[in-house]
Amino acid sequence: MSGDYIIYITHSVVLDGDDNGVYYEPFIYTISANKTESLNPKTGEISESVALADQKTQLFSPFTDGSRAGWSYQDTDSESKIILFDPATGNASTITTAGTVGEISLDDDRMIWTKSVFPSFRSSLAYAWENVTKEESHSTSTPGFSFIACFSGILAAVLIYTGLSGKRKF
Repeated sequence: MSGDYIIYITHSVVLDGDDNGVYYEPFIYTISANKTESLNPKTGEISESVALADQKTQLFSPFTDGSRAGWSYQDTDSESKIILFDPATGNASTITTAGTVGEISLDDDRMIWTKSVFPSFRSSLAYAWENVTKEESHSTSTPGFSFIACFSGILAAVLIYTGLSGKRKF
């Protein structure tokens, strides 16, 4: 671990009363100052109090590179938001992307995450650079894997068939 910041999300369940529900609240802890601050789940801004409606936003994939921190949430059925917060400046930014976002990683001016779009459960890897305004997706595959898997399957079927069709007496 490096850097001065840790991001974490609390999760609480209220079972009775008018405010029953599941609540999520992100916090940032500054190691050098031994200080914890609450963040707004939908904006990433430091907040003294957060509206209950915002706390009901289910948060995923908290991440940090030691100098910035963030998380994601599903905004609509077809769209997610990634919140990126810079504690040194107090600035927060929002990245909107199609589908469901997970496994976010931040490295200097690059961010990588997986995303999937319903009804497909296929995930793709998305890259973002700080000074680029367009999201790019690239499909990846393992060259030759399909051939090797197919060949192995046929070979196994032939071996099983010949082993079962031969009559052996013990």
